[in-house]
Amino acid sequence: MKINLIRKPILFAIHDDEAVSINSINNNNRYLIYTCDECNEVLIPRIGKAKNKDGTTRLSSFAHKSGNESCSGGEGIIHKYATMLIQEKKYIYSPKRNGKKKKIEFSKVYRKKQNLRIGNSDFECDAKCISSVGEFFIEIYFSNPCVEEKIDYYNDNNLLSVDIDIRKIKDVDVSDIDDYILEKSPRKWIYNPDKSKIEAKIKPPIGNGESKWLQYIAGGVLAVITAIEVGSHVKEWWSARNKDEN
Repeated sequence: MKINLIRKPILFAIHDDEAVSINSINNNNRYLIYTCDECNEVLIPRIGKAKNKDGTTRLSSFAHKSGNESCSGGEGIIHKYATMLIQEKKYIYSPKRNGKKKKIEFSKVYRKKQNLRIGNSDFECDAKCISSVGEFFIEIYFSNPCVEEKIDYYNDNNLLSVDIDIRKIKDVDVSDIDDYILEKSPRKWIYNPDKSKIEAKIKPPIGNGESKWLQYIAGGVLAVITAIEVGSHVKEWWSARNKDEN
């Protein structure tokens, strides 16, 4: 079932200054204090299947404790949740190239205001990441697009950057929200000097058996090459030594 996130039901709330999805609520954390990002009123998680007054099935969602039905929960929280998710998961997928996407993994993701300045400019990105190819800047397009001046700055200063378009997140199944943000939503490079070279450098995730075997094989080949080179040098040294002695 598709849900409109801008209207009711409310699927995101604030807890300890962080955005929280209704999908993360369970019996262990449902009694914590959650607030509305738009009106700051207390929200109550309603999880599990229940019936509405009209007999339809009510999906899990947050509701205002006061009974306020005029507030939709705000749009800014969706943007905030997207950047928080990227920081937590430490990866996104690249824009498609020849119908394929690459998984880009990050060692660090910054999203606090003091860490988001882009170079020496007055611009701020939505997330600044450290990847295997260096600094990587992420822009999230939900309600406002990346301004032309910022795009020009990325390009003029050769800053690797991508724009993730989540405007249609309101049409996504609730259970697919995270995958939509990280992988399935439309995205494009803002600046990329050579897409094929950059994507070739992106390291694939390590953990499956195939990747490990490839690493072992590569390591073995390197060891053999190194041994041959060392043996050649030793042979040359030994021959030169015997000539000197004779």
